[in-house]
Amino acid sequence: MAGEGTGRTGRGGGQNWPLLIGALALAGAVSLSIHVVMIEALGVAYPDDTGAPAWAKAANMAGTVIAMLAFYRLARPGLERHGPLARGLIVLVLLAMVKEELRGLVMDGVVTQGWAFAALKEVPSLVVMAFIAAAVVAVGPRLQGWLSLLAGGAVLGAVAFFAVQPAIGAAYGPWLQSMAYLAKPDLYQMPYPIQVMVPAYLTFAEPTAGCAIIAALTWPRLPQQPWLRLAGFAVMIMLIKGVLVRTLVYSFFMKPPLVSAMLSQGQFGLEFLSLAVLTGLIWQAWGRRA
Repeated sequence: MAGEGTGRTGRGGGQNWPLLIGALALAGAVSLSIHVVMIEALGVAYPDDTGAPAWAKAANMAGTVIAMLAFYRLARPGLERHGPLARGLIVLVLLAMVKEELRGLVMDGVVTQGWAFAALKEVPSLVVMAFIAAAVVAVGPRLQGWLSLLAGGAVLGAVAFFAVQPAIGAAYGPWLQSMAYLAKPDLYQMPYPIQVMVPAYLTFAEPTAGCAIIAALTWPRLPQQPWLRLAGFAVMIMLIKGVLVRTLVYSFFMKPPLVSAMLSQGQFGLEFLSLAVLTGLIWQAWGRRA
């Protein structure tokens, strides 16, 4: 009887994988379409962060660090089988996936065909993310309680924004500027043709997969109430991506009227809110069994 039960579970789990992957792909397509419709069909402006003050950008960085510390605390039971280096790499990869690091490089290359310069431009952000990942693994276990996690995340975010990021810019910026001859102008303008839209949708698999893996590692330790679990997961994903503070704070410092500014900044907030909520619902329904 035990063997039969295991067999049925195995078959059921196997059947869940195509459903899970298909549902996640649909969730990614729906979420990306929010941004596409807002910017191309409704004429919502692309976000401009130049007016945001330094403290707001530092708060956004701190939000990312706090969310990664929360993720690491929730995911530690599943990560403890790995050594510190492997855990750091997992944190780095998931942070980069949610922040669409590879997708940004690919889409920059698609639009400009300047692949070399597109890759070189991503180095500073990768170094900052590597610092965050290392700090999360090194400091995270020492932060006892959620208040200490918030305080530690705020401090680490300030260090990343006011120290690490400027240092990288000072060291790497002049060399990157010397390679500016590799940069190429945009080949396509909005509304983007199919040559851009197809890779845009395909590469959105990166943040979608990142959200799904984070759900897999944290779901059992999130709050047990369904709505609270879903809300906590959504806030964590939006903070990791860096769209929550942008929507709620940056909007007040943009030149357009507040409603237009919030729509502009909020297009990515709505995109990742949708991705997080849909991913959470899908994982609750099929992911745990698959």
